[in-house]
Amino acid sequence: MGTEKSSHRAAALVFAAASAACAGETATAPPPTSRPWACLAKAPPHPKPRTESGEEIPPNEITPPRLIPSPPGPPRVMKSILPSSLPEGPVYLAARCTIHTDGTVSDCSMICSHPAYDAVTLEGLSIQRYEPATYRGRPIELVYTFTYRVLGP
Repeated sequence: MGTEKSSHRAAALVFAAASAACAGETATAPPPTSRPWACLAKAPPHPKPRTESGEEIPPNEITPPRLIPSPPGPPRVMKSILPSSLPEGPVYLAARCTIHTDGTVSDCSMICSHPAYDAVTLEGLSIQRYEPATYRGRPIELVYTFTYRVLGP
């Protein structure tokens, strides 16, 4: 099973947010005429990023967060196990999370989901660490949308 992860994009800059209305929506290999990321369009907009004093931050002034690569050595083992039967073809996944000023990720929810991948996706996001987004050189908390295209077995 190979994965092809699209580039991370700050949600405030690019994608719409998750919502209860579309959380849990299955997004599998689309028919030729549909859009694989349609579930993103159905979500309400992300909250606008703000400074600690409450000042709204212009999206074009945010330096997006960057993934801190895992240290060398054996890969981290996730507790979640994928089912033995995986879907054919690409599966499109998106999760909305908060990246905190210390680089930790929390409050993740699936926007575009698939039952075979949701648990492992959320668990994987919870162990990743980031250089936080910054505004004028200072770290800020940011709601962020992660998108993945998982190729079938």
